[in-house]
Amino acid sequence: MRVYNEHTGVEFTAWFTSNPGVPTLPLSVHYRLRCLTNDLVLQDWTELAPEIIADETGITGVKVVIDVDGALNVLQDSNNRRETKQLQVVAAKDTPREFSKFRDYAVANGGGR
Repeated sequence: MRVYNEHTGVEFTAWFTSNPGVPTLPLSVHYRLRCLTNDLVLQDWTELAPEIIADETGITGVKVVIDVDGALNVLQDSNNRRETKQLQVVAAKDTPREFSKFRDYAVANGGGR
């Protein structure tokens, strides 16, 4: 699991492909950020517009970039030395085609603030 110091901003990129690896454009893209250690929602569902990457051959990729602000990457309980955060990205949220992926990471007390 990747570990970041408190107050560190983090960028995540989510790519969207079908089973054989062909780029696919989801109906919608949403994400949320949770603190698993303290069972808290840090950033509620937020919708993003996917970016289509194309060249002369057509669509070569579909992605979103999620910037997690350093203000969200803080320890929720000052007694903890480390907490686990979870980013959930959902394509086609609230539809029969909904698909979720999760990325867990840790935030540690860097002792600098």
